Formats: sequence, structure tokens, C-alpha cells
Amino acid sequence: MIKICYNRVDSINEETVHEKIYICDPGGGTAAGMHRLRQKQAPSDTLDSKGLVTASTQELIYKNSAYTLRFNKNEKDQWQWKDDTTLPLNQALMQQLLDQVSALSALTPLENPGDITGYDLDGPDRTLEVKNDDGTGLSLQIGAAAEGGGYYMCRDEDTTKIYVAPDAWCSLWTGIFMSWWRCPPCRP
Repeated sequence: MIKICYNRVDSINEETVHEKIYICDPGGGTAAGMHRLRQKQAPSDTLDSKGLVTASTQELIYKNSAYTLRFNKNEKDQWQWKDDTTLPLNQALMQQLLDQVSALSALTPLENPGDITGYDLDGPDRTLEVKNDDGTGLSLQIGAAAEGGGYYMCRDEDTTKIYVAPDAWCSLWTGIFMSWWRCPPCRP
């Protein structure tokens, strides 16, 4: 299981924080890490202060140029493939995915994104929609690879706030698709 370990240390001074973002392997070793100093931001300046995935989340739709993955909760409160509920879906892998989406809530926007035309957010290759049982939801647009790792991302097509989603988060979607593809009765 790939895990994004996020540690924030506020001990520099009143205006600056030291952030450490790590992607860890199953054995607990660090596979990749990033450090940066940045100005403190209000908690409301994160991607989502309430959580991207909550108990009321009922549907996830991930699209890229090759495929669309649709998941929803069934009457037993378990996740299933929306387009064919007879296909098996690994609940542990799905929970890992939900945890990774939830971890994105803590992302803060880039301070000076500059010219965003190269971020590929006006017509992104990948999108994730999160739908809740009360009709609310959100959409994440995932664009070009970011310098230094990850992928540029915005929420609800708002390109005034640009975030960087970790590489591991984006590759997790590919892992879910491949787990489906390896299942012989699941393939078309």
C-alpha cells in the first residue's frame, strides 16, 4: 500500500511553516519526500477544510482520455462498479483510494502560479467527480505534470487556485483500473 504521509511543522516563526510531504512504501521506508518553507495560510485556504470525501459521499467518477471509472455505494454501504455491479471490486483498495482523496483536503494552493497556460487545466486529461447523497459534490481537474513531481490540479474549474496532487495519488487510479483488467471475468 502506497501511503502519503504529510507532516507540517509550525516551529519556524509566526509567519512561516516548514512542510514535509512524504510518500511511503508498505515497509515504512520513505520512497520520496519534499520539503519547503512557505508563508502560513488560513485553514480555509486549503483545497477543502471539511473533507473531500465524507460519510455522505455516494459516488466517484474518474475520467481520463482512455477510460471512465464509475463507483457508487450500494444498499449495503459497500462500494461497487456503477456500470456493472456484478464485477468484483476490492473494498480495501477502494478504501485506500478514498483515504488518498481525503488526504488532498490539506493541499494549499501554489503561492505564485504564474502563467497557468502550461498547466493543462482548461481541458484536462483527467477529472474526478465526488458526489454526495444530498446532491452536493465537487470536481477536481488534473492537468500536466508539475515541475518537481506531482500534477497540477484545480477544483471546480477554478484556476485562480492551483494545487499539486502527488504522483502516488494519480497512479493509484491506474492501479484500480489494472486490478480490474487483471480479473479475466471482468474484462470486456
